[in-house]
Amino acid sequence: MSAIRLRIVSCFVFVITAAVFADDNVATSASNSAPPKSTPGWVVVEEDIWLRFSDEPSHHLHQAHESFIKQKYKAAANDVVKAAGYVHIAAQNAASGTKAALIASAQELDRLAKDIKSGAVTSVKKLESAFARAEHALAAHYQAKARSALRQKKHASAGHYLRSAVNHVENGAKWTGHKLESGVVAAASGVRTVAGKLVEGSGFVLDEVGKGVEWVGVEVEKLGKQLEPRQKTDSVAKPSATKG
Repeated sequence: MSAIRLRIVSCFVFVITAAVFADDNVATSASNSAPPKSTPGWVVVEEDIWLRFSDEPSHHLHQAHESFIKQKYKAAANDVVKAAGYVHIAAQNAASGTKAALIASAQELDRLAKDIKSGAVTSVKKLESAFARAEHALAAHYQAKARSALRQKKHASAGHYLRSAVNHVENGAKWTGHKLESGVVAAASGVRTVAGKLVEGSGFVLDEVGKGVEWVGVEVEKLGKQLEPRQKTDSVAKPSATKG
């Protein structure tokens, strides 16, 4: 069983680990296995447990967007920080082909959170563009992880990764403002079904799974072409509304 090492750099990581070990089933799983020993400043979490949090970045990005629209800027910034933390951790466990984009997005979200808190962000479009890039980076990461797990015949892990990749592709498309065509929505649903079969360990056909993984790869590429380029600096006025 592979494991992920989480560096304790903020309170949100502590919250994650607390949530992990508060679950009786998870605690039992952890006690039945023998994960690598933690070193000072790091926490080791089994990868199949960490996968339970794969949708958390999207959740926090949506929360941040909602809070920003309601002019609750402090709450929005806090959720962006949390999403950035998850992306930072994904980058630590990423292959070389997807690591750079994850690091760039995590750093962009960190900067965005500071700008929101200071009042330097007036347009929700700035959030949406950054969020789309983060979702794209995560989708590419999980698609690559699904392909790797499939090659290693780790079917359950491949299923989890594949499902996460589909979710992030869909979320990324929404942030770009592009409506998914009905055919794409149907295909995404089909890939989710295949991913579910992989997780369950039965009823799947490897050729069908392979096509699903490649389909996600194509959609990730399409999403990448819809993204606005990342800006190094943004000069915008401070909003007049009171921060929440």
